[in-house]
Amino acid sequence: MMPKTEIKFSWVYNNRENNGNFSVKDLEELKIKCGDFLNLYNKNIKKILQLIEKYSGMPWKIEYIPIWIVKTNNRSFSDPLTLKYRDNKEAMLIVLIHELVHNNLGGVQFRWDYEKNEQYVNLVTKHVAIDIGIDLTNAPMKNFDDVKKLNFNLDNKPLKEFLK
Repeated sequence: MMPKTEIKFSWVYNNRENNGNFSVKDLEELKIKCGDFLNLYNKNIKKILQLIEKYSGMPWKIEYIPIWIVKTNNRSFSDPLTLKYRDNKEAMLIVLIHELVHNNLGGVQFRWDYEKNEQYVNLVTKHVAIDIGIDLTNAPMKNFDDVKKLNFNLDNKPLKEFLK
């Protein structure tokens, strides 16, 4: 079963991420700025979730994933799924895919060191982004070339099968 996802905006969360310097007006402006991203998200989220499951080989174990959008200088992260606002809507979607892959892999990803873990996550992210027609040159993370070192072809079998 695919998880339900929901984009969420929180003044409290944004205010904390901005050291108490984030107004209700700033939150309303953030919501407006996210309009194009929200359209891209709504158009692609079901396909993204399906493709993550396909390429990872891992069924979703989470029923609901809130996606918090914050305007911050910090990075995005997967738990709680926090997505840093970016002017480039495709860059935001690539980061969202990346963080959703972390959620899909769950505890299994902690068997590997950080670099290897990120390679596996980026491998799945790359395949999903390409399948939905997103240009990876927009990706804020520039280490997609590292996945070539893995020599895994996810078109033939999912990541899970390579990790046995």
